[in-house]
Amino acid sequence: MKQKGAAANAFHRPEPVDSPRLWRIKRNDSVSRVDAIRPLANLCLPISDVSGAATSWRNTLHGHLPGNGERQFMAKATKGTKYVYLFGNKKSDGNGTMRDLLGGKGANLAEMARIGLPVPPGFTITTEVCTYYYANKRTYPAELQGQVEQGIAHLEKIMGTKFGDKNALPMLVAVRSGARDSMPGMMDTILNLGLNDEAVLALEKATKNPRLAWDCYRRFIQMYGDVVLGVQKRPGEDHEPFETVIETLKHERHHNGEIEDTELSTDDLKELVSRFKA
Repeated sequence: MKQKGAAANAFHRPEPVDSPRLWRIKRNDSVSRVDAIRPLANLCLPISDVSGAATSWRNTLHGHLPGNGERQFMAKATKGTKYVYLFGNKKSDGNGTMRDLLGGKGANLAEMARIGLPVPPGFTITTEVCTYYYANKRTYPAELQGQVEQGIAHLEKIMGTKFGDKNALPMLVAVRSGARDSMPGMMDTILNLGLNDEAVLALEKATKNPRLAWDCYRRFIQMYGDVVLGVQKRPGEDHEPFETVIETLKHERHHNGEIEDTELSTDDLKELVSRFKA
C-alpha cells in the first residue's frame, strides 16, 4: 500500500524491493487491525481501531505462499470491489458472520459496532487484498489506495484530529494483525503511525510532554523498522539491532546498560531517533 503520508516519510532509507509500504501483505488468510490513538497529557489513550490485511513479516521472509490445501478467495479483483470495511459510531459495513473476509478481530469489531457497543472507530482491509497481492505479482488493487484514504478520513472525522497533523494534535494509528483463525505469537504491531520529524513537534506542543512525544516517535520507528523494513538480527547474532543501539546509548551516556528505558531522558530519546534513522 503506497501510503505517502506522514507515516511513510518517517524513514529515510530504502525498503526491500518486494516490501509493501504500510501494511505487509503476506498470506490470504490474514488481516491486520489498526488502532488510532489520541494522545492526551501523559497518556496515549487508544480510542480508535483500524483493521487491515496484513500478518507477521515472518511469512514473507520465509517465502511462504498459500498452498493448494489452503482456503482461497478470489484471485482477480472485479470492478468496484470493496476492500475496506468501516466501523464506528454504532455503525458498521460488516458483521460477525464475515470472518473469512474480515478476519476474526475485524468481524467481531464490526459486530460489536453494529449492535451499538462503544467500539472505537476504524476500518478493516479484507483478506481478498492478500490474495490479490500474490496473484498479481505483489501489487495492490488500484481501488485500494482511495478506499484506505477514505478510511483514514472516516477516523479523522470521528476523532476530530488529522493524520500526521504538523500544527495541532496529530491522530496516530496502531496497526494490529489478525486472521480468520487464531495465530498466537505470529501477529505483529506497529504503534504511533503518523509521526514524523514535524508531527512529533506538534505532539510535543499539544501534550506539553516532550518525553511522551519522543518516546512515541522512538517506539514507532523501532516497530516500523522491525516489522515493515525487516531490520532484524542476522543469523548468528544474539541481539536485535535496535536493542543494540539502545544498550550502546545507555552505556555511553549513563555508564549502565541495566537502567530501564523509562529512565531515559528526552534528549536520550531524541538521540535514539537520530541513530535509528541513520
